[in-house]
Amino acid sequence: MKLKNLGHLFLIYIFFMSLVTIISCDGSGGGDDDGGADEKIWEGDYDTNYHGGSLKELSEFSSVSGNLKITNTNLINLSDLETLTSVGKGILISRNPALVSLSGLQNLTSIPGELTISQNDSLESLAALSNIKYVDSLHISSNNLLTSLSGLENISSTLEISITNNDSLLNLLELSHITSVEILSIQDNDLLATLSGLKLTSVDGVLRISGNNSLTDLSGLEKIVSIEAAVIISENASLSDLSGLDNVTKLERDLIIEGNNSLMSLSGLEKIESIGGELTISDNDILANVNGLKHLKTVSGNFVIEGNDSLTSLGLDNLCSTRFYFQIDGNKNLCEYLIEELADQVLSCTGGDEYRYRMNLGGKYCPNIDD
Repeated sequence: MKLKNLGHLFLIYIFFMSLVTIISCDGSGGGDDDGGADEKIWEGDYDTNYHGGSLKELSEFSSVSGNLKITNTNLINLSDLETLTSVGKGILISRNPALVSLSGLQNLTSIPGELTISQNDSLESLAALSNIKYVDSLHISSNNLLTSLSGLENISSTLEISITNNDSLLNLLELSHITSVEILSIQDNDLLATLSGLKLTSVDGVLRISGNNSLTDLSGLEKIVSIEAAVIISENASLSDLSGLDNVTKLERDLIIEGNNSLMSLSGLEKIESIGGELTISDNDILANVNGLKHLKTVSGNFVIEGNDSLTSLGLDNLCSTRFYFQIDGNKNLCEYLIEELADQVLSCTGGDEYRYRMNLGGKYCPNIDD
């Protein structure tokens, strides 16, 4: 009888231990210990909107396998993330009005997705990011107290840089280790006076410099020789010339220069001989001539010069080939005979008057003193 009872007890013990094993391996919830006793992985995304605006649940985790989204919180720093060493995708830090620093992210070394830091009205420093060497794309926008990008100085590789609408940002010195990007977008940074510090040698997608009211030239882009990107230079209120692009000889896509109210010349473009897309020069109020493009020979897209009220001369003596639409109009001080001379020059290279239907020409009447 006693042996029978012992057998029953043994079977109950085996059942109990099996149940414990199943429960311990279940892995339900955000955490997982697959990395070992010292590593806890949060599986999937972590979004503070679904965790009471808090990061405390991540305080013992070393990794987030998905995206980390820190938005709409009252956090002043990110100290609950001090054990975090990696993320599987991107990091979004946005609309945290009390956030002063990113302290807590100092153990991250790379971000395989986007790093977006935006609309953090009290953010003063990015210093906690100083160990990051790679990020897939970098977006810093609308952080009104941020005066520098200190903390980004060790990033040497990224596909995209977008620095926009940071009202107190003074320079880009900390981006000096990045030599190649697909997209460079520097927009609407009111106090940014220089691009010095950039060491880019190539831009393959889009180069946009727009709405930076204190920027006077493009110094910082001197190492670029060939640009496979569309180049857009627009609405920079203090930009007086385009020096900084002095070594560019070829543009693979569009060149658009518009709405730069202090632009006096196109100095800096003298080495450009061909433009693979369209050329648009418009609404630059005090631009007197386009002599900076004096070595330009071919434009493979539309050719448009319009709305430059102070333009009195062209100086495009080497232009011989344009395709599609050709427009010089609405430049109220540009004499029509100068426009006609350039049109005839281009037509003589491209086969004659059968191309004139593509042209929209208009200027003020002036007597031609050479007639």
